[in-house]
Amino acid sequence: MIPDSLRTTYLIPLIGNLFSKFSAIFSALATPLVFFAVISGISGIGEISSFGKLGSQLLRRMLLTYLIAVLAMIAVGIPMGLLSSSSQVSGESAFSDLLKLVLDIIPDNLVLPFSIDNDLQVITLAVFIGLVMLMLGNRVSGIRSLFEEAGTLCNQMMLVVCKVLPLFVYLGLTNLLLNHTFSEITDVSKIFIISLVGAFITICITIIRTLVVTKISPAKLFSAQLPSLIINLTTSSQVSAMPESMKCCKEKWGIDDKFTDFGLSLGIVVYMPNGAIMLGSMLWVLIAMSTGGVGLPMLIRIAFVAVVVAIAAPPIPGSAFVVMPVLFSACGVGLSMMPLAVIVASTFGYLLPAMNGFCLQEELLMAAFKADKVKKLE
Repeated sequence: MIPDSLRTTYLIPLIGNLFSKFSAIFSALATPLVFFAVISGISGIGEISSFGKLGSQLLRRMLLTYLIAVLAMIAVGIPMGLLSSSSQVSGESAFSDLLKLVLDIIPDNLVLPFSIDNDLQVITLAVFIGLVMLMLGNRVSGIRSLFEEAGTLCNQMMLVVCKVLPLFVYLGLTNLLLNHTFSEITDVSKIFIISLVGAFITICITIIRTLVVTKISPAKLFSAQLPSLIINLTTSSQVSAMPESMKCCKEKWGIDDKFTDFGLSLGIVVYMPNGAIMLGSMLWVLIAMSTGGVGLPMLIRIAFVAVVVAIAAPPIPGSAFVVMPVLFSACGVGLSMMPLAVIVASTFGYLLPAMNGFCLQEELLMAAFKADKVKKLE
């Protein structure tokens, strides 16, 4: 209905500029929010002595599940034609690309990651600071409080900005339509397929591992987890389900109290394997839509970045929105496709706390069973 000259001269530039401004705001808030969330999560674990052998064993199990999740994502995505057939890359080249990525996340100093907006380096720096604060314990209680308050401030600022998220999505989708770059919208369904099937595979493997290790019956396993699962599904928050998760692990499975307190707290912060599947498949499909395919080196980069960003995501509802700018910038992708990612995250992302919380309890049970920290199994 608008004349072509008016649309071309005023409307398209206006919508494009507004979308760019909103994107810049999201990106600007995402980095400090993730930074403070990672520091607070690590430093709030407790005493470093409580980590020990049991903590390292639990972390290894969690990392194994991340590997399973990534492999499940790749196994589901490759048959969909998302891997570029023209990209013939040797294993050595793929390894070199991954090695370069790992080395690039190590910052040269404490300030440079923020000045060059390198989000992976910011996350690495936050992990380092959090671990040092964990070792220092109460000697840095003032700094810990400062970081927690700064994280609360950034979180509140993000919540305020998220109130205009529908407008941001509207502007982004309109911008894609007006620029005729939205013709392959049906490909977005591949994100849902990979996320759902990949998560299903990961959860099934976790259940099988738990049944094999503990020899518990499936009925007893699921009945103990049902109350916390329902809370996770209805609230989309593992924090809200924490009391029931504690009850499941301590009373119904008889896991040692200290191990449960430590393991669940650690898992809520770092255990997001199904989130890694969603973030990785989202980035994979959107890049393929833009370029026509993804080569093996980029796929390895996507998988690695998805795991890192999923671990670093703050344990709050809607954390997928927070880490999207971090995820996109880490793989050199512009935010023009972010509205599509928001639509995916606002639907599938609602299930993530329930899926991750379900698997986390079973990871904790397996680790406790192996360490002989289980008193009984009802």
